[in-house]
Amino acid sequence: MSLIFLRFSRFCAAVFTSIYLSACAISPAPINADKKERIIIIEVAVGASHSIVIDDNNKVWTTGYNKYGQLGLGDTDNRNVFTRASGLNDINITKVAAGYFYTIALDDSGALWASGHNNFGQLGLGDLEDRDRFVKVADFSGSKIVSVCAGVNHTIALDDRGSLWVAGDNLRGQAGVLGSNHYTRFTRIDSFETLKIVSFACGWDHAFAIDEANAVWATGYNYHYQLGLGDRNDRNSFIKIAELNDKNITKIVAGDYHSAALNIDGKIWVSGANFIGQLGELNLSYQQTFSEIKSLDHRSIISLYLGAYHSFAIGAENDANHTLFATGSNAIGQLGLGDYAAHNEWTQVALICERYAAIAARDNHSVALCGDGSLFATGFNFHGQLGLGDERDRYRFTRVNFYTD
Repeated sequence: MSLIFLRFSRFCAAVFTSIYLSACAISPAPINADKKERIIIIEVAVGASHSIVIDDNNKVWTTGYNKYGQLGLGDTDNRNVFTRASGLNDINITKVAAGYFYTIALDDSGALWASGHNNFGQLGLGDLEDRDRFVKVADFSGSKIVSVCAGVNHTIALDDRGSLWVAGDNLRGQAGVLGSNHYTRFTRIDSFETLKIVSFACGWDHAFAIDEANAVWATGYNYHYQLGLGDRNDRNSFIKIAELNDKNITKIVAGDYHSAALNIDGKIWVSGANFIGQLGELNLSYQQTFSEIKSLDHRSIISLYLGAYHSFAIGAENDANHTLFATGSNAIGQLGLGDYAAHNEWTQVALICERYAAIAARDNHSVALCGDGSLFATGFNFHGQLGLGDERDRYRFTRVNFYTD
């Protein structure tokens, strides 16, 4: 499937929302609700139209679109309820990442497992063959992987030595490695020489890294100024972002065409496309370099999450992270605000958690993980990616009734 077709499909989902609205409902559909034992969720990730979670026994559950085997269930049938990936039953998974149509899982030994679409080698298995079951990725020259992220068709992994490894698409320079247009095996990124990387992020076709001195680096597609470098030129290796040099950045996140950074004081800097309000500023123009957001000055933000054209921020109030803000595209209800209107400034979401643990967002659906291990989902559900037992969209965060089989 070409990137042109992917982008067209996503455009159609927003433009023709009215086709689906008549079928929308906000009442949850129970999943095995006759069972009394609730599953506690500790990690969540979403792709374009699928969702993945890890339970407190370190087992993986998946739901949604499965044409390429991205659910890792041994077939290509869609699911509308979270289904356990039996191929990982004997493996303790600690983290999951979702590309557009593929899934990467990290186990407690530092090994990666991959499933789904592999047209650019993004699974890192040495070929271009799709997988419908999770397959273990070859070792990383003795290094232990500690974290992983996924773009649309490229994957980046961080090892315990502070080095980055990349597999998949490199047509826009998003792999940050000079050479091939794609890599079918994980290749070490040598842009940083002796610098140790402590954090990183994958966007649609771009990527970021933060080193141990809090310097921020960027590479990849840059037509929408998403790299924050003041121009529209792509980069094919990591380059330091001067605007963020003295900002004490602790986290950076990437959407499709916009990016955001969070510093130690809870302040946010944003860059890139803002044509539908995804930066949370009333001015809908591009941000060519990273600029500080003023609209949340009275809040201390502790975490940021970006979807394709929408964004979330978790704020701390009275030392408890129980405030959620959203902005940007909302044509399918992906902001969970109870409407379908785009929001071009940060808007508080109705309280669903006493404490928010994480938000996962990609194209047109979003999933919220609460501190007590409960799960809520909103937005586009045509493929069952919300895991609510049906294919009806939601415009409010709806609880996923998650019980044992």
